[in-house]
Amino acid sequence: MLEDNINASRYIKEVLEPKMLPSARDLFGATGDFIFQQDGAPCHTARVCTSWFQQHNVQLLTWPGNSPDLNPIENLWSRLKRLVMQKRPPTEQQDQAYRGNRQLVVSSYYFY
Repeated sequence: MLEDNINASRYIKEVLEPKMLPSARDLFGATGDFIFQQDGAPCHTARVCTSWFQQHNVQLLTWPGNSPDLNPIENLWSRLKRLVMQKRPPTEQQDQAYRGNRQLVVSSYYFY
């Protein structure tokens, strides 16, 4: 685990070169065919990192734009919530308890 902020240079020197590349070689061989997945953090997408991946023939998984509409998990959660509610709608007592607890949380947040 890395402490403090990480920039592209640190990412290459402390993660990619000593950890990712040797692990990939162990798993897939020296000329192994694999696709590396990472998120869109600035240190991951910096030009120096992109260049490093090209120099080491590491293929990257392409990420779509950062939009909730394009994030499939958001659609899944919405659908799951609807299906659960159809199977077991809250009773009036549960609904009142939820509303009371929500108000209590909101009130305690403003109290502090």
